[in-house]
Amino acid sequence: MEEKSITGFMQDEAMEKQLMANEKGREEIDVLFSQMSNIQLDSIKEAMAEINEMIIEREKLRVEISFDLEKVGLKFTNFLTEKKETLSPEQAIEIQRKIIDLEEDKAREKLNAWKDIALLRKELREYKFTLKEKKDGMDMLQSTMNI
Repeated sequence: MEEKSITGFMQDEAMEKQLMANEKGREEIDVLFSQMSNIQLDSIKEAMAEINEMIIEREKLRVEISFDLEKVGLKFTNFLTEKKETLSPEQAIEIQRKIIDLEEDKAREKLNAWKDIALLRKELREYKFTLKEKKDGMDMLQSTMNI
């Protein structure tokens, strides 16, 4: 009778070791899963940060280009005003055309900047959606693993 209890004790100890090994393996899987999840999420977050930076830079560029075009237009206008009496009508008309072209360029730049920023914001929204999906999926997977 004592032999059975020693055997039972040994079986219980073996089962306990197996359970501990399974738990350790599960913990290792959880750690690996968490690391992989963080790498994916960090990658998406990094892309989102880059897009935000690109939006800011594009807006700065639009302002800079607009300012430069305004300066050139002002120079043409001042030149036209100062030299109006010495210019032929054809030259004055040509300078006025250049001023109009600069105004068109400013309007075109505003439109192009708006389009560029709109596309970047669309891409940012897509990344936000992907990030939310990944987080939700990982949360769901982790909750099922912890059951």
